[in-house]
Amino acid sequence: MHPDCTAHGGSAIIIKSNIKHYETEPFRTPKIQATSVVVEDWRGHLTVTALYSPPKHVIKKEEYINFFKTLGPRFIAGGDYNSKNTQWGSLLTTPRGRQLQAAINDLHLNTISSGEPTYWPTDPEKVPDLVDFGIVKGIPTGCFKCTSLQELSSDHSVVLLEVSQKFTCSNSMAMLHERRTNWDGLEILSQVVGHFLIEARYNVILSRRTKAMLRRVNQFPMAVSRTSGHVTVTGNMHRLKIVRPNMM
Repeated sequence: MHPDCTAHGGSAIIIKSNIKHYETEPFRTPKIQATSVVVEDWRGHLTVTALYSPPKHVIKKEEYINFFKTLGPRFIAGGDYNSKNTQWGSLLTTPRGRQLQAAINDLHLNTISSGEPTYWPTDPEKVPDLVDFGIVKGIPTGCFKCTSLQELSSDHSVVLLEVSQKFTCSNSMAMLHERRTNWDGLEILSQVVGHFLIEARYNVILSRRTKAMLRRVNQFPMAVSRTSGHVTVTGNMHRLKIVRPNMM
């Protein structure tokens, strides 16, 4: 609920009734509105927080620190921070993003994000960017998997943050090549992809950075990955599986 008790902003948490939990006192200020519940995991109490921070306010590092200190020694605080910083995957760094990052550094916190845009403005002059992410404390970052879902329900993408008792590790290091790669083929590939990227960027400018064209630009790394597989000679038995990255 917004502190002025009107129907805008605010935050909420939906939790299954069979999960043991209790709600803490909501954090309600014009700058930050947060709802928190405390659950128990394999190490004890864990605070799970959903928050919304309106974009119009100036927030200092000390204000962020005061908020995070209310969440206890172990927490997951996710939501729309309306703060941009390249440290968590935004395209640029804003003053609010610098203040938030300073608070994160002072309190030794970690950020968890999908690395992809989560806000899709209706204004064609504005560029989609990442403003929805999680900040955690007391939990190893390897326990998390963060995914940005494409099913839009508003001008924000749904961000799925999964936490497991085991570390989430990749089976293999992502590689674009191996010893059987045809480098002459890759040279031709680089010219094709370079032309594709220039054309896509040109079209983005002409179309005022529409959502459809931005997604086309984002498709080119996958094209590189797939074509790299085509120019790699497939061996017979005992060939190691090569995991190629989807994003670069």
